[in-house]
Amino acid sequence: MKRFALGALILLVMIAAVLAYLLRGRPAPKAATLLPESTLLFLDAPDFARSRAEFQRTALCALWHEPEVQAFLEEPLRALRELIGDTEITANKSGTREWILDAAQGEVFAAVTHISVIPSLHAGVVVGVDTKGQYLKAKTTLAYYEREWKKRNLGATFELKKYLGVSYWVVELHSDQIICHAFLNTMLVLTWGEDEMRDVISRFTGQSPRNGSSLARSAKYQTILDHQPAAHEFVAYLNVEEVMNLVEPLLAFVPQTASAFHKLARVQAIASSVTFAKEQIQDVGVTMYKSDSAPPPVTHRKTLALTSPQTSLYAVRSADWGAMYQETMDAIAQSGNASLIAGAGQCDRKLRNGGMRIREDLLSFVGPETALVVTWREGAPFPDAAIAAEILNAGRTRGQIDLALKTLKEAALGDDGQFPMEGAQYLDETIHTVRIGGSQIAPAYVTTDSFFILALTPDYIRELLVQLKQSKPTLASNTTYKEAMKQLPGNAWSYTYCDLGDCFRPLYSRLRCNLTGSNTAFFVNLNKLPQTETIVRHLSPFASATVTEPGSETTTCYSPLGKPLTFMIAAASGVAVAKPYLVRYFPMINPAGPTAPSGTGALPPSRGSRKAKSQTPATQ
Repeated sequence: MKRFALGALILLVMIAAVLAYLLRGRPAPKAATLLPESTLLFLDAPDFARSRAEFQRTALCALWHEPEVQAFLEEPLRALRELIGDTEITANKSGTREWILDAAQGEVFAAVTHISVIPSLHAGVVVGVDTKGQYLKAKTTLAYYEREWKKRNLGATFELKKYLGVSYWVVELHSDQIICHAFLNTMLVLTWGEDEMRDVISRFTGQSPRNGSSLARSAKYQTILDHQPAAHEFVAYLNVEEVMNLVEPLLAFVPQTASAFHKLARVQAIASSVTFAKEQIQDVGVTMYKSDSAPPPVTHRKTLALTSPQTSLYAVRSADWGAMYQETMDAIAQSGNASLIAGAGQCDRKLRNGGMRIREDLLSFVGPETALVVTWREGAPFPDAAIAAEILNAGRTRGQIDLALKTLKEAALGDDGQFPMEGAQYLDETIHTVRIGGSQIAPAYVTTDSFFILALTPDYIRELLVQLKQSKPTLASNTTYKEAMKQLPGNAWSYTYCDLGDCFRPLYSRLRCNLTGSNTAFFVNLNKLPQTETIVRHLSPFASATVTEPGSETTTCYSPLGKPLTFMIAAASGVAVAKPYLVRYFPMINPAGPTAPSGTGALPPSRGSRKAKSQTPATQ
């Protein structure tokens, strides 16, 4: 018996050695070579095992493994697993999820090759995993799960077929639901539909498939890759040109969206990649256009003169104000909202009756450099924020701006009897302010010889005027800002810098305050929210720049959390923080709850009558 067992073991080792030898010189095919040039969507991780290891070095991973973060997420993750029915798999650490992660040694990809609606809706889906050295384990494990699947799905049929010398399995769940899988050397490929599998095999064997050249030979796709970092961890590619061919017949049913679709019609493809750059995450987004257009001018960041070393957010770009105005008016005209259309028309008529054509007489003298400047101090109920734009011919433009904003104020709020516009002198400039209710927010603007500035409060305008006229140190003297800008190209028309730590502290404080007593925390223990410093110590600045070249536009971002997650968290937090302020004026935001929050600090104290004069000295 011992001899038999020893002989069987030797035989298995020999078989494994032979298979390893045969596969040694047969690497997995590249994913792009298996897909048609017309592929709609392609998601690709070129080296999953390497990326998985590199991720461990990022600040996002370090934040995820913080004990306070894990304790807070424990209950939400458990509720999510119950919702998707994943409790059995998750409880078994050697289950399907862990096997997939361990088996993915090389390239991992997913693609939608086409979408058809005749005779029924069908999407061609292809998924692949290069198992490399885990090939035998992957094949054995897959066979095990096939047996388990057969036991649980007695109505399904399983059939082994061969095409162009390559074997593949066909699993028919229903008459219109067919899943196929095959090993192409060490790459496991799964497809939704048998035709898709045969197309993949055709390309793998060098035969001519029914739908032409491969994605790897697409000049459009290769140009996209040329704009991405060579060592990227992940790339997402969307063939906008092909997608537009699918949705174009639907435009006749939604004419109000024609303007947006007209813009998309110029786009050939878009792509976004992720690269782990030490503790940061680099996101590179590329848009390719069918035809060249005049690129926006490079911004020289003149508006840095309005910033201070403590500025939390500085976003600057070259903007065509006339074009933006026309796009806004076109969108309103196509919206179908009668009151909105009437209001826009009334404003335009008032301006024309006053002898001003807004595009020709005003907006052509504003910009192109336009900036958003935000300073959020710890303990403040809301940030100080201002929009600033450079202007030409200030002596002429100042009067046109006054007329335009007075007309807009009357259309939006009412005449001076209801909402008077105050004027106050400060540093030889006139600050115009409109007070709304008892809120601390009082929109104000000023026009200097160089800039038009619109802010949330007159106090912040005074601060910016002091910064501008007394030439105090700006954000450019901040070491963190300088280090962040060094990573970005210098010929961009758009830059964004945000100190996430500075913004997070007050935002998180307000968020925790506003969530107290919330009925949305049924699966979240708010007492387990991580401490502010636990999160802040993993936050570095967010910095991005956009460069336009002939036929393409590239945006490069660096951040500790990645661009999508940063934007998602910022949007969700912004809504949660702003809701107590907005619900006073827009009760429909919270129809089931009270119109004013009961928690402390949810709303700032009233500043009194909206007609009261500012308590800030009018002169310095």
